[in-house]
Amino acid sequence: MNRLLFFLTLIVFSFSACEEIPPLVTGSTPGNTGPTPPSDQLRQVVIEEFTGVACVQCPSGSAIIRDLVAIHGQQLIAISIHSSENFSVTTPHNQYDFRTVEGDALNNYLGGPLGFPSAVVNRKLFDGRSSLQLGKNEWPGFVAEEKAIRPKLN
Repeated sequence: MNRLLFFLTLIVFSFSACEEIPPLVTGSTPGNTGPTPPSDQLRQVVIEEFTGVACVQCPSGSAIIRDLVAIHGQQLIAISIHSSENFSVTTPHNQYDFRTVEGDALNNYLGGPLGFPSAVVNRKLFDGRSSLQLGKNEWPGFVAEEKAIRPKLN
């Protein structure tokens, strides 16, 4: 009798269904419960900087990146990449090895810098350029140019 009751209960529960509750999609503005209107969306720009521990010019590149982040805030996503290039090799004075397989892959994918520091903005080849890699003095202008473009997506 107990077995029969157990199987009947199991069958009843297997045929009942749960109600699907759709996810709540919110905008990027705190307290906003609806999608962000296209006119209110802010463009985000990604800058991928190639740097190295043995690079004499790289601290000045890092300073430019910090200044750009201070200017553009959350609209600028800054990433520093160490690959196995000459300026990223470890020395006896370095406590850490920042080189990564991913850094090497990005270096190969993005064409590799001609010198350090170098950066790619939105992985875009800008007009008049033959390489994605940009020198540190070019970063502010290209970041501002990309930021000024209306976003295609939120």
